[in-house]
Amino acid sequence: IRQYAREKLIESGEAADLADRHLAAYAEFAGESQEPIRGPAMVDWLDRLDAEDDNLGNALEWALEAAPWTAVRMCAALMGYWSARVISQDNEARIVAAIDFATAQVRDRPGADHAEQAITALLLGDAARIWGMSGRGIQAFGWAEDAVALADASGDPGARRAALVGLAVATVFAGRAGPGGVTVRQIFDEAIELTEQRGEWWAMAMAAGFAGTSLTTFDPDAGEVLLQRGVVAARRSGSPYAIGVVAMAQGRTLGRTGRTDDAVAAFGVS
Repeated sequence: IRQYAREKLIESGEAADLADRHLAAYAEFAGESQEPIRGPAMVDWLDRLDAEDDNLGNALEWALEAAPWTAVRMCAALMGYWSARVISQDNEARIVAAIDFATAQVRDRPGADHAEQAITALLLGDAARIWGMSGRGIQAFGWAEDAVALADASGDPGARRAALVGLAVATVFAGRAGPGGVTVRQIFDEAIELTEQRGEWWAMAMAAGFAGTSLTTFDPDAGEVLLQRGVVAARRSGSPYAIGVVAMAQGRTLGRTGRTDDAVAAFGVS
């Protein structure tokens, strides 16, 4: 039925107009989801986004063809949703296509628009974090380096925060040193400071939780301090996902140091 309706719509000559209107509606929907998906209303928004997954995908496909910057902004807005879900291969391909378009437009281009640089850096940083944590550290590291450069060029602190979190995660999973000899701890420290200053508690929880877990392997005391900051930030965010992620990180750390009762309590929260 859908295929027949599509054929009739194309025959009528109204397909592009309808696709534009569909895109406008779902671009707005994606933008509306960006903040609440990282807060107390996360579960409700997950249900809403799950129910519209096909429509979001179709809108992104059309945006990549007809309005690529809209696709970039949609992908950036949906990264919090995709962080909490396993990204489909189709959506991964859409993210990569949006990244390829955006970086080609703003990287190494004098006079590039700062807002476009910032949204590209934000998308690259979040993608680097997700790709790095899924075992693709080499690709993530390249994206994160581009994200930092673009964030600095844009002057946007939110973009720099996303870029630094992506860089720190990618550095760990790529098994290499940070750019210019900067340590992972230094990268995380700046990222956490930026998130705390801006009150981005979801991002703060994710950065501190991951940094704390990484740091405990060679500096247990400092790692536990970071983890505790992550716990506080997760609670302030109200996001069940952030609370669960940090609780699991804390539970693993406590378990490795023999405090099994405390680890069980932490895992109970997650």
